Amino acid sequence: MKKIFRNLLYIFGFYFIFVLILSIFNYIGLISDKLCMYLNFIMFILILYFNGNRECVRKCKNKLFYGVILGLTIDFIFFIISLILHKFNMRSIIYYLIILLVSILSTYRKKNLQ
Repeated sequence: MKKIFRNLLYIFGFYFIFVLILSIFNYIGLISDKLCMYLNFIMFILILYFNGNRECVRKCKNKLFYGVILGLTIDFIFFIISLILHKFNMRSIIYYLIILLVSILSTYRKKNLQ
């Protein structure tokens, strides 16, 4: 459990830094709002994928279970935020499924390579 919380801190820490940089570029006018939204989504998925790979190469014994728990934890956090902000719709369900699939596939890929 400690491993998952540490990995969540890495994921959200890297994501926060990227969002700050992206916001500065958007404020200056180097990128548009739509491009900022797409880059935000793509970068979160890449950060999640590479963090799942990195953590499971090092220490995971049950890799697929770790990916499911990581994805469900992130989905639960985003679900609570969506309920508080009243922005729960079909698009967010698809987003949650993508997060869950990416976290599972990132750990499953390393399981097959070893």
